Amino acid sequence: MFFYKRKTSLLLILLLLLVTVIPTFASAENNTNATSNDLQIEMTDDITLEDLAKYLDNSRILESNDVTVIQDKQVSNNSEEIMGGEVNTKPGIIVAKFKLPEEEKSQSNVELGGDGKDKAQSADGAALFSLELDNDVLYRQVKTRVKLVSFVIPKGAKKPDWWNANLSLSAATERNGSYIVEKREDIKWDNPVVGSYTNWVTYYLKDARFWQSVARMTPYFGEAPAGGSLTVFAPNKILLNSKGFVYPYYKDPISQQIMPEPETTTWTKVHSDYRVPWTKKELEEYKDWYRKQ
Repeated sequence: MFFYKRKTSLLLILLLLLVTVIPTFASAENNTNATSNDLQIEMTDDITLEDLAKYLDNSRILESNDVTVIQDKQVSNNSEEIMGGEVNTKPGIIVAKFKLPEEEKSQSNVELGGDGKDKAQSADGAALFSLELDNDVLYRQVKTRVKLVSFVIPKGAKKPDWWNANLSLSAATERNGSYIVEKREDIKWDNPVVGSYTNWVTYYLKDARFWQSVARMTPYFGEAPAGGSLTVFAPNKILLNSKGFVYPYYKDPISQQIMPEPETTTWTKVHSDYRVPWTKKELEEYKDWYRKQ
């Protein structure tokens, strides 16, 4: 009888331990998952998770299971393609980090990156934008815009209500000369969706010059700014004439030499007295002769 009671007591103690210890381990495991996978990431197929982690200096992005990749296909302007004036641009990436309002912060706060000379301040959330610089032959314009590439925030947190996109177009007569701002515009971008664009900021061309664009994105919750980004230049400068055509790229198939782009647009036309008076027929004959060489 005594042995039976002792056996029953041991069983009750073991059962009590199972009831109290197992949930503790489960809770600890859940907390581990919560801290390693507490990011909500939305991104287009413009970048990879590895790129995103590098831009934000945060390896936890690679551990997150909550990733939404939004497929985005940009529709080009056929009229520009037919006229041969479209530029194949490589967008510059803008990293914009922001602090969430206190009521929006979750218990597992996300610190996206650290302070640094070439990084935005550490923050609770971040957005990545790409800056594009392009030409428009149809309307004889140079243009720039921003695309929202990614959002990274704690799960369940609120995104900024709107963004101020400060975009500018600058021109110079020399590739490495002094660029003068010809057009600057502030765009209020309400609740943007990943994969969407701002409106184009455009400028009508009057002469041949080199162009570059600059952008700065600032997030807002209500009327209060919540952070900001470094000013970012588009990665390429383009040389356009007054009709909106980009300076052509040409590689000679025989010599393999590439036609150099001029460093300045201030060349003067040769006076007619010093020009070779070739007829159209003579020009065509010369082209045929050159091709045969």
